[in-house]
Amino acid sequence: MSDKFNLIEGTLTEEQVNEILKKLDEIRAFMPFAVAMKVEDRNLVTKPGADGLNASAAMADALVAHRKSFPEEGMPDPVAIKQDIALAAAFDRIIPPLESLLQAVLDSALAAKSDAFRNALKVYTHAKPAIASVPGLSERVRPMTDHLNRPARRKKEN
Repeated sequence: MSDKFNLIEGTLTEEQVNEILKKLDEIRAFMPFAVAMKVEDRNLVTKPGADGLNASAAMADALVAHRKSFPEEGMPDPVAIKQDIALAAAFDRIIPPLESLLQAVLDSALAAKSDAFRNALKVYTHAKPAIASVPGLSERVRPMTDHLNRPARRKKEN
């Protein structure tokens, strides 16, 4: 962070933004099977850690090694269990850099918005006293005045 009114410096052209979005679509194309769950569904699924996945692999191995000990009908495919474990491991490798990138993008957007607003407030404090003497300045300052004079937002109650 350089100074208190300049947390971030940089530009993203429309062409660069479009290229980033295109690359995100290319990444999504590698995972057509990726699901986006609703919060209520996400809350219902089991969330095993490494121990749970190791136990799952052992159960798939047990099913293969002792097939005759299990019912003929209604048993899951042990190959599918192993594929799900491998898929989870692949996602586990992808998630940390994605989370890091997402957090950097979120923080950068926040810094840019903060820089813009804090610098605009600095301009506003100098423009406000000149409103009466500078023709047309009042109309240009009004959006900030209206913004600053609006009622405070109330926090949502749970």
